[in-house]
Amino acid sequence: MTKSLRNRWVKALRSGKYTQGQGKLRNVDNQFCCLGVLADVCDVTWRRLRPNELRRHCGFTRWERWGADLPSDHPQFGLSQPQLLALIRLNDDCGWTFKRIAKWIEKHV
Repeated sequence: MTKSLRNRWVKALRSGKYTQGQGKLRNVDNQFCCLGVLADVCDVTWRRLRPNELRRHCGFTRWERWGADLPSDHPQFGLSQPQLLALIRLNDDCGWTFKRIAKWIEKHV
């Protein structure tokens, strides 16, 4: 991940523009996890998923009803697997706020 992208992501997390959610990049209530904010910062194209597409979008991306056209050559935005897992845990399991996650990102990404 470039320093520029990291800084834009941290700024977005602190902006107050995004409502935090858990378990999905973006949910039907327009709530984002920290990785969903990163996807949005990267200008992904969000689109509504049809019912037959829901099953295909599981695992790392953790989508529900929203899909994003992620760049195939950088599906993890330059984050390592341990970083991804840590961010999912901090956002979903530990209940950290976006501001607290932004501090973690500055230190560990």
